[in-house]
Amino acid sequence: MAVLNLTKSTTVAQLKKEFNETFGAVLRIYSGRSQAEETTTLGELGLSNEGTFECRSSLTIVRFIERMQNEFGLKVKVYTCDDWVAALDGLTLESAGKVKKKAVKADMESMIAGKRKIDVSGNILSKIDSVRIEIEYTEYEYAPIDEDGCMIGDSVGFNFDNDAEIKIYVNDKLSYDDSDLEYGKNYKTSYRGTYLFDKTECMGLWENIVHQEYYLNVENFDLSKLVCYFEEYDVPCDDSTEVASWITLKYDGKVIESDQESYSCENEDFCKIFVPEEFEKEPEVETENIDKVEIKKTIAEDQFAKLKLNEGALPGVFSVGKNKKICFSQGNLQFHAKKGEFRFAEYQWDCIGEANENISPNYDGWIDLFGWGTSGYKGCQPTKVSTNYVEYGPKSGDFKGANANYDWGVYNPVTNGGNKVGLWRTLKDSEWKFLIRKRENADKLCAQACVNGVNGLVILPDNFYELDVRVSFDSNPNDFTSNKYYAEVWTMLEDKGALFIPAAGFRGSDISIGFVGTHGLVWSASDSNYVNYASYLFFNSDKVGVFDTTRYTGYAVRLVQDIE
Repeated sequence: MAVLNLTKSTTVAQLKKEFNETFGAVLRIYSGRSQAEETTTLGELGLSNEGTFECRSSLTIVRFIERMQNEFGLKVKVYTCDDWVAALDGLTLESAGKVKKKAVKADMESMIAGKRKIDVSGNILSKIDSVRIEIEYTEYEYAPIDEDGCMIGDSVGFNFDNDAEIKIYVNDKLSYDDSDLEYGKNYKTSYRGTYLFDKTECMGLWENIVHQEYYLNVENFDLSKLVCYFEEYDVPCDDSTEVASWITLKYDGKVIESDQESYSCENEDFCKIFVPEEFEKEPEVETENIDKVEIKKTIAEDQFAKLKLNEGALPGVFSVGKNKKICFSQGNLQFHAKKGEFRFAEYQWDCIGEANENISPNYDGWIDLFGWGTSGYKGCQPTKVSTNYVEYGPKSGDFKGANANYDWGVYNPVTNGGNKVGLWRTLKDSEWKFLIRKRENADKLCAQACVNGVNGLVILPDNFYELDVRVSFDSNPNDFTSNKYYAEVWTMLEDKGALFIPAAGFRGSDISIGFVGTHGLVWSASDSNYVNYASYLFFNSDKVGVFDTTRYTGYAVRLVQDIE
């Protein structure tokens, strides 16, 4: 059994050398997206647990990477002995060091032992309780760089050659690994070609690895009915090219899950190299001045009174699952430590921002960025800033059953939200996904916006397009300002049920506040598949999705009321 020594004073160079001498493979250690400098110490990289890491040579690459992240807070990758390519997850630490130089994927696949496949003829294992599908795909992303090799701006230019790896676990045992599922590719345009590759010397390149898991409860599960369809679209727009990719899972012809990742290049000169003439920018069309638009009332004043809404609720009705509807609170949740009170923000666009740095048990002011599950139940206080994972939320599982009191809205009265316990709750990750992706017309009901000068995300109620609301809404915006509403016009939309979530930023492990006005991060009630992580809604100027992160990070909370 090998032992790696991890202390805050250990340098990146020392750990890499120790790993290479032990296993023969190359260890890459990261600071954000970039490889850490050789002289950087592990303490500077946020080492969360000093000590020794005992790992057998039979430990798989994927488990090694997960343990380094979860147990020590270090982001690493394992590369082959010549630092040529990342070792496949299924390889062991020992076999990773034995991969030949300049190896390709097939070379490594031949070294992975223990692959087993489900019998696709239909003779499947009996008593199947659960099926878990893991998909990890790598997007190779380009960005324009200048003559000195520095990236121009922060825009991503292209995605290409997306690789996906699939594993299927039946009753938590690996039953299928990687290569034989059906793939599809659909390129709306064909201008990637050789011209792109001829230009690679003029671009920066990095990898973005996306890992996702899907759970099925399928009686008599038959692999031959499962399809993983991988699509890419190059979508020209104005002065940029947006590149989007989808992974869609279907079982027996029915969509199980569909997930989208999209990136856009905002550098006009760079993008025009690749955009064909037929996609050049069309002439601008004049539009009405939105602050002068009048909205025709089509709803009786008492219509939403019938829903028996709590005090502090918005009137919009939103589907978050099959036959499951909710309404949202009037604003993000806020907490006053000295008073020991929770309240909703007065306006939807309200966020506290950098004042969250004052967080403490005695702070005589309001905060609105919380660690996960910090309702006050079992010592998980809203003012907690510890970086010890186990001090947050339930040890495992979602906010349900015995863990329900970790939910801010279940455990606490909200002074301007009915002032009683149990009136509100937090959405699960599956409900956030349904809301932004799966409900009817989901793609037309959610978009970035700027409301009363604050950037954020607008989500419209299910019946919005039945209300004859004559205010323009761009469901495919270029940035936050594509939908810009002044307070008076926004009030009209809000009266029809529109939700606005401000880009309130987040609180880091050092209590510093970042990305206020550019990023929105809102907790869900769901534990993560990763140890000591939880799920959250994320959005910025060009992306909306549901992801996982460390429990101690401070994110916003937006509560909901169930509607019968």
